[in-house]
Amino acid sequence: MTDLNLTAASARPLIPDTHWRVEQIQVINWGGFHQKTSTFQFHPDATIVTGASGVGKSTILDAYLALMMPSDVAFNGASNAAAGGRVRGSDQRSLRTYLKGKTDDTVEDGVTIDKSLRGQGKPTWGAIAATFIADTGNRFTVVRAYFVPAAAARDGDVLKRMMTIPGAFNVGDLFEFARVGSESYPAKAMKARWPELRIYGSYDEFSQSLFSRLGIGQGGDGAKALELLARIQAGTMSRTVDELYKKLVIELPETFKVADEAIATFDELDEMYRKMEVFQQQASLLEPIVDLHAQMTEAQDAIAQARALGAVDADDTPAGLWRLRTHVQILDAEADQLREQIATIDDQLRTAKTVTLAQEEALDAAKADYAAGGGDRDKQLTVEIAALETEAESRRRTRVRLEEPLTVLGRTIDTEDDFLRLQADARAFPALVQEQEKELRNTRDRMLSEEVPLGDAKVRIRGELRSLEGRTSRIDKSMIDRRRLVSEASGIPVADLPYVAELIDIADGEEGWRHAVETILSASARRMLIPAELQDQFAHAIEPLHLSPRLYFDGVVRGSSSRATLLDPDKVAGKLVFKDSPYQGWVIDHIADPSRNALCVPSPRQLPGDGLRVTPSGQTRRGTHGAHGVNSSRAVIGFDNADIREQLEREAQEIEEALAASVQARASIERQIGDLRSRGIAYEKTLFFGWTDVDVHSPVSSAAALRKQQVDLLAADGALATLKKQVEEMTVAAGLAQRRQHKLEETRKHLGDAHEKNIDEIDEANTALWALEDDTTVTLDEALTARLDGAWARVLAGEEATSQTWRVTLRRLSEQLGDEVARAASAEQSTIQQIERTFQSFQNQWYDPTRGATLASYREYLAILEDITRVGLHEQREQWRRSALQWSGKSLRLLGSAMSSAVDEIGTRLDSVNAILEWLPFGPTDGRLRIEMRRLAPQRVTTFRRELESFRKLATKSTSDEELVVRFAQMREFIARIRKRDDPALSPAQRETVAREDILDVRRHVEITARELAQDGEPAAEYSSLAGKSGGEMQELVAFIVGAALRFQLGDELGQLPRFAPVFLDEGFIKADSEYAGRAVEAWKGLGFQLIVGAPLDKYTGLERHVAQTIVISKNRDTGRSFVDHVHHVGRA
Repeated sequence: MTDLNLTAASARPLIPDTHWRVEQIQVINWGGFHQKTSTFQFHPDATIVTGASGVGKSTILDAYLALMMPSDVAFNGASNAAAGGRVRGSDQRSLRTYLKGKTDDTVEDGVTIDKSLRGQGKPTWGAIAATFIADTGNRFTVVRAYFVPAAAARDGDVLKRMMTIPGAFNVGDLFEFARVGSESYPAKAMKARWPELRIYGSYDEFSQSLFSRLGIGQGGDGAKALELLARIQAGTMSRTVDELYKKLVIELPETFKVADEAIATFDELDEMYRKMEVFQQQASLLEPIVDLHAQMTEAQDAIAQARALGAVDADDTPAGLWRLRTHVQILDAEADQLREQIATIDDQLRTAKTVTLAQEEALDAAKADYAAGGGDRDKQLTVEIAALETEAESRRRTRVRLEEPLTVLGRTIDTEDDFLRLQADARAFPALVQEQEKELRNTRDRMLSEEVPLGDAKVRIRGELRSLEGRTSRIDKSMIDRRRLVSEASGIPVADLPYVAELIDIADGEEGWRHAVETILSASARRMLIPAELQDQFAHAIEPLHLSPRLYFDGVVRGSSSRATLLDPDKVAGKLVFKDSPYQGWVIDHIADPSRNALCVPSPRQLPGDGLRVTPSGQTRRGTHGAHGVNSSRAVIGFDNADIREQLEREAQEIEEALAASVQARASIERQIGDLRSRGIAYEKTLFFGWTDVDVHSPVSSAAALRKQQVDLLAADGALATLKKQVEEMTVAAGLAQRRQHKLEETRKHLGDAHEKNIDEIDEANTALWALEDDTTVTLDEALTARLDGAWARVLAGEEATSQTWRVTLRRLSEQLGDEVARAASAEQSTIQQIERTFQSFQNQWYDPTRGATLASYREYLAILEDITRVGLHEQREQWRRSALQWSGKSLRLLGSAMSSAVDEIGTRLDSVNAILEWLPFGPTDGRLRIEMRRLAPQRVTTFRRELESFRKLATKSTSDEELVVRFAQMREFIARIRKRDDPALSPAQRETVAREDILDVRRHVEITARELAQDGEPAAEYSSLAGKSGGEMQELVAFIVGAALRFQLGDELGQLPRFAPVFLDEGFIKADSEYAGRAVEAWKGLGFQLIVGAPLDKYTGLERHVAQTIVISKNRDTGRSFVDHVHHVGRA
């Protein structure tokens, strides 16, 4: 050790500083150390704490942790039976169980109860103190005192006091202060006893005092130094140098803190965005309510106006007043128009009468001249010709009526003989067709009767097909229906009521015997099987039912085995397969019974013989008794009904084709019968006429002969013809004048009547109008008048209002006003419904129990919309945009920098540790150990850094709102990867992408290895994996690496000795052999550390010669109390 220290001294500058070592630890009421103070004295160089398993070695080391470290530091693994320990919990060694001296636990009434040395149902106290001594001889004592209330159930219930005092201190003296009145460890009283005692209100204040007084940590990093000491004390095992260095030397990087700050800021930003989106959604949802409310108000105003107007046809409403005024206006206008028309007609009528008189006088003179010139014969011919033409027209009309039956009969008549033959045929026709029609009717009726059974068969087959759907059994519909009835009545499931037919089928290769089997088992196949235990219940339940056809059933003990052995393949039972079911044994025995298990013979020649026999066609013989033929029922045996369905489909198709052919033939017969009836009716109609009724030719010929005589008469006397023409022309002129006069007289009379009627209507309307205008309770303002005038104009649609159309148009006005009110009411209801649906939708998305969803809450929702509008969605979006860009530019930049600097810091620390290792001989050849770092580039990290850089650049380039929204959504997924897995902000899909540790723990971004260098600086060995290394080699490597790192962390890398020297190792060097254990101990001591090592007895001898003092712990197993003894090894100091 002297040589080693000389080497160290020659390699490093001597910087005077205070060198603190732990001199002693005192405990009272801690673990098994009960009621009195137990003191553990430590040698300045190295001390080993040993004893049998469970006596309290780790109890002392845990006391040091409880004294110096924050409360979240785990107690040592040995005490908690777990490598590395765990954060203190109810099922592990904890502060409370140490203070109460827990020895065991028991379970009483399902509750675990601790067995303890103290504090069992009453309060207790305890204390820990460590006295540190400097190389100057100064002492400084750190104290923690505790008070445990009787009801304390967890560490948080324990009262704690943290104290320091210059010099030595006896913790037993705290007993009188453990409980003074209602206060534990009263500060004022203790300060009076120990004036230099300092009491701390928090661990931060307490630890800062330790850091500054004991020189722990550099640059304010005392917390990191204590954390490293705790990790070293825990002595966790590692598989590689990389794992060792990262676990013991490098604390959790700052990247986690920076990332969490970035996440928190992002969450605020995301919340802002979500609120903005909510505002946008709310605004979009509520925006229509303003117009809808205006439409509703407009509809309500229209309804209110309609109510104010009242009925148009009433005489005591504003609408009635408008009606009377409008009616009077129309009548007055018509009166003026009638007066003008009457005056015009009177003038025209006077002129027409003068013209008519002149025309009549001229006609009378012309007629006298015509008669004097011989016009009587011409006049007689004219009269005779007119009579003949009238007769011809009458016969022509009669002939048209005769043409209809002639067309039906396909006959024509040109002469009287043709007509007489037609009527003779008509009289003979009924007798001729009577027999023919009777035969046709009989044929039709026969066809109808033949169609009935075909239709019934079709219905039956379709019913069978429907019953076969969804099942594979072959039983028919009647069997299905009967089973359904008895199942419903008895409550026994259909599945427990099989027919025998459903439990058997024809075996493969035996299909040719199906008909024979169906014949033999026709009755058995249709038997229903009932669970024997339910047969009485079944019988009572079906008693009221009327079943047709009769249902046969057997009670069967389910699950029973068959008594039959091998089934004869030549008999019916041997040609079957039996369904695996609870009824299988009974079915086999039933069919194998000799009474029905017929011998199957290929031809009738084999029918004679013993027992029942059957041929493939179904002919049976038993002795002298035989039978043959087809059963009326169809086949029902088998597991598959596909062939039955095909057969039934074919039968149904054949029936449908037969029915269609019958219907077609019957329609043809009906047409023939109809044709006979039509011809009979037509013949009957011809008998209504005589020849003179339809002979048009005779009067036409006579009129033509007379017309020729008249032409010849006028041609022989030209003067007569001229006079006749004058009479004809004057007759026409006089007739025109008379007709015009008559028309004018009719018009005059009509106008006069209309005028009289108009005057009466005006008087009647004015009487009602004046009475209503005198009624001051009925008023018609301009708004109501304008509304009615507008409705009236819409009804007229450009037409003129008249008294003739008044009532119709007025009715249309009433209907339109009613329609407008109905539309207004509908619009009111519709808008209210739309508004309330909007409110309900709003509540569904953003529920507020104080806010309703009816029209009464309109003002509340309008206020929400106005608030959103007032705040301004655009301004919110702009604020969010600025914040998002600022976050991407700042928070992501800080995160990227933290990740880079954290890796750089690992390298910087590594340089400092290597600087310490440079002067410390390593291994049996006194070489040097160098720790090396290789940067890794995991794909996840590379991708994350690339995306981080991409998002960070958003702040420095022009980004549209649309692009930013898209990128922000991508940022959510990006941030999700570094969230804690239990973060409630994560979706299930995002939780699968979390890679927080891989990305943020930059310790995973580097690989640490160690290299041994020979004295000439050349590589001598590579240390990566610790597998295969002996316990001693590993402990030496740990001592060198961790010890150098600890010197750095304590801030003493430039000093000859560390300012804070104590290093506690729980079960340290337990796997090391003597040589390597010694080198590891010397390494720690060479770095200037004071070692306190906890080791079990079986590992003690390998360490004993390397330490100067041994503390032996023992325990009374009966009482659970622990004791301490010290052994000093002379000459090893």
